[in-house]
Amino acid sequence: RDVKPTKMVLNTMMEALVAARRLNEALELFREWSPKISCDIVVYNTLMVALGNSRDPRRALEFYQFTKKQGVLMDAQFYTTTIAACSTDSTMEKAEKIFADMLREQCKPSVMTYTTLLSGHCMHGDFATAMELLRQMADLGVPPDVAMYNAIIDGCVRHWRWELAESLLAEMA
Repeated sequence: RDVKPTKMVLNTMMEALVAARRLNEALELFREWSPKISCDIVVYNTLMVALGNSRDPRRALEFYQFTKKQGVLMDAQFYTTTIAACSTDSTMEKAEKIFADMLREQCKPSVMTYTTLLSGHCMHGDFATAMELLRQMADLGVPPDVAMYNAIIDGCVRHWRWELAESLLAEMA
């Protein structure tokens, strides 16, 4: 047969493997077929989401570096998913580096990007950085939404920071 697989077929196969919790096989399929098919960011996003869900920041960072080396034009979703994957690490250093790369590449962060960063800092108990990021967003004209406040308030509750949670509730009103 003279039928050649497309990036849509590849992505469908990878999504099926990921849904079946067969991430290693999805990565192997990608390694085998990506040189033969012109992959777009959707294919890369599928794998980064799976890597993020696997809670393995090392592998997610390796895939991020690989994607960068390939010269793939990354979108806000890819950066945000990578930041989320790196936020599960013991520090936010890697996540902040990805965010800096995003800004350097002039990819506009989405509200979800900021929420992910805020959530990561709060998860690690770094409320000073989270609050500074909230202020920077306002300065950039990105108004905080309910999800952002919820991420910070959730972190406050988890770290027994009741006064900060109450002041954020008051700020929302």
